[in-house]
Amino acid sequence: MNRNSPDLTTKTQRAWRQVPLFAMLRRSLCLCGSILLCGSAWAQWKPSSLGDQERNWSAHLSLQGVYDDNIGTSSSGNSKAGLGESVTPSFSVRLPSERTSMGLRYTYTYTHYDNQLQDQQTHVADATFFHSFNPRLVLTVQDSVRRGLEPSLVQDVSGVPVVVRERGDYILNAFSSTLSYTLTRRWNVSVGGSWQLWRYDVASYASYLDRDDYSGNASMLYMLTPRTSIGGTYAYTQAQYVTSGTNGVRNSNSHTLFLSAFHKFNPMLSAQLSSGVSVFQFVDRQQDFAPYVNLSGVYNFSSLSSVSAGVTYSMTRAEQSNFRTVDTAAFYARADYKFTSKLSAALDGAYILSQYGNPIAASTTGSGQEDSWRLQLSCAYAFQNWVSLTASYIHEESSSDLLGRAFDRNRIFMGLNLSY
Repeated sequence: MNRNSPDLTTKTQRAWRQVPLFAMLRRSLCLCGSILLCGSAWAQWKPSSLGDQERNWSAHLSLQGVYDDNIGTSSSGNSKAGLGESVTPSFSVRLPSERTSMGLRYTYTYTHYDNQLQDQQTHVADATFFHSFNPRLVLTVQDSVRRGLEPSLVQDVSGVPVVVRERGDYILNAFSSTLSYTLTRRWNVSVGGSWQLWRYDVASYASYLDRDDYSGNASMLYMLTPRTSIGGTYAYTQAQYVTSGTNGVRNSNSHTLFLSAFHKFNPMLSAQLSSGVSVFQFVDRQQDFAPYVNLSGVYNFSSLSSVSAGVTYSMTRAEQSNFRTVDTAAFYARADYKFTSKLSAALDGAYILSQYGNPIAASTTGSGQEDSWRLQLSCAYAFQNWVSLTASYIHEESSSDLLGRAFDRNRIFMGLNLSY
């Protein structure tokens, strides 16, 4: 057969178009091609209000092509891949005054996959209130709402790196307040409280995950030198699960006490260490305790480039039906580098080791272990400070002793970001 025959050429082209990654790149290249054609025009046009420090609002728009080889984080061997598009508009507003300031930020994400009947939508809203009664006494109030499918949004609240499975739509409302008072130039004390509401749409998850967490804390900080500070914190948390019956034994109180130290070695290098203990007490009078450790450091080797790393160890409430607590050790690192004024890249990764304990049912013995890790590489090229091309790759993998919880997932994003 003639190798240059139209039939063979046509078949080859069709075969390549069916490759998911190639198809996603083709979509993204079409978008990038349009951007490059307009590049000369963008280089000359700038929003007149951009960079205006008196403007108290901003707006952003992200348009991305997406490839996901495991939509829904299904167990290995039962995954479903797909191509999609994602649109993420967001805006922020701040209302400053002499003693009081308020802020609001809202982000909406709509994701469509070609082979999924139902599209994905997420909502993220953050509100802040700040009031200075006098130069020494300051009140801070925050409220965060998460509504959607992707549990990784919770990282914005907890600040701890995690690799989690999707469990359907959920809502999280986290409210917190802190009152801080400066006793002297060296001493500062603060008290605070928080309330977290968790609600899942899927009944099988809601039956053991819906809960309300109430907590209070008090801390004291002493500045030894302009570069070194030490302090202590006590935190009390009460977890009340919505579903009663056998799930009621998950209700618990916890006490955490730790000491902290912060030191700035030089203008580029700083580190902090917190160490203490946590004690959990359950309604059936069982209790458990574990050490609490949080060590992290940051090295800023230029004004726009840095490396950070850390390790945490703590006991938290388990989001698994057969166990009540989980001991988690997390190792994480991140590097941000700006090659030029227009080109930047970031690499971050995390390894999480989880050990489940305090089983609920008498038939559940021993414990379960999970090993998870996450790697993300991102890069961006800015035509102007208000428009940029972005690309990122995310790999997540988890192995588990618990049935049906192991998975691996690869995602690729390519698109355009606009800011005003």
